[in-house]
Amino acid sequence: MPRFVFDTNVLINYIRGRDQEAHEALTVASKLGTIFISQITILEMWAPEKWKIKEKSPNLVPLWKRKLDEGEIPDGMLEVIIEQLDKYQQPIPNEFVLSTRSKRYRWTISDEDGHDICLVEYVNNSIIIRSADICKNRVRREILMLENLCDRLGVQVIPVSTRAQHYAKIIVQYHRDTLGKSVIPDSLVIATGLVRRAWLVTTDKDWRKVAQDIQNRNLSLPKMKVIDPIRLSREGIP
Repeated sequence: MPRFVFDTNVLINYIRGRDQEAHEALTVASKLGTIFISQITILEMWAPEKWKIKEKSPNLVPLWKRKLDEGEIPDGMLEVIIEQLDKYQQPIPNEFVLSTRSKRYRWTISDEDGHDICLVEYVNNSIIIRSADICKNRVRREILMLENLCDRLGVQVIPVSTRAQHYAKIIVQYHRDTLGKSVIPDSLVIATGLVRRAWLVTTDKDWRKVAQDIQNRNLSLPKMKVIDPIRLSREGIP
């Protein structure tokens, strides 16, 4: 019976209702075999990555500041914010609301429900955009949704075993540059999949590069099998 380990990004897309393919992939996987989720995924959901952007362009900064002073979110800034939210797997709201903070040249951008998304500040001829703190209540709701998913589909949440830690160490050693900032959580989730001889379900194309490189280098690791949730939902496993 096939086994599956789902990457955090697929699960978050499912929980936040952003991706029908994620829902279908989970359903198909539960019918084909057993789904595992690494404990690392739970930790990632509790501790989302922070991000910060600093814009110093002499052409953009005055334009953005003027728009902000007029109570508008500049289109270019909005594109940057959406890009960062998507990159760090944070929810993209249907509506962005700008409000001025108590201090001059500081603004808050929130969603339609009043949850802060990011903070904007004009300082030293630059505009700095940084992520806001994630509401703990929202994280708790999402964790509960994940637990309900596990109960409904028989998903097993498993710890990182000693062998998985050993595999992760090898992955970090050879693929740090490929996996980038997320090398630690990614390597541990990948290693969990290797220990279970499971299919790794992810939208991250870098995981395919890691799988190919492991094969090319003939590393002392089990075969790494990667599948996109769209392919899994439409075609099953090869």
